[in-house]
Amino acid sequence: MTTAEDFDNRDEFSVAVFYSDNLHDYTRRFVSAEQAFKSFLSAIAAAKVGGGITRVIITDGGDATAAEWITGKGLTYPTQEQCEANKVWHEAIQWRTGR
Repeated sequence: MTTAEDFDNRDEFSVAVFYSDNLHDYTRRFVSAEQAFKSFLSAIAAAKVGGGITRVIITDGGDATAAEWITGKGLTYPTQEQCEANKVWHEAIQWRTGR
């Protein structure tokens, strides 16, 4: 799991969207964590209004999944428990959900 220490000023995050036809595309490559998170939220909003997006992920510089959202399931990674254990993600999820 991506930890708070991973969220520094390195531009090593990418956002990929997956479509119902099993193709995928990167919406952002090698950007900051903040830019990746904004793109992640934007892609989720687009998926909710249609367009065939079925999955959105953020990957870090080592190509590990830092976040995943799936149509019909919502945020699947990190889990709520992982978010609460990791202050950076917990604050991001609280900001996203308005809690």
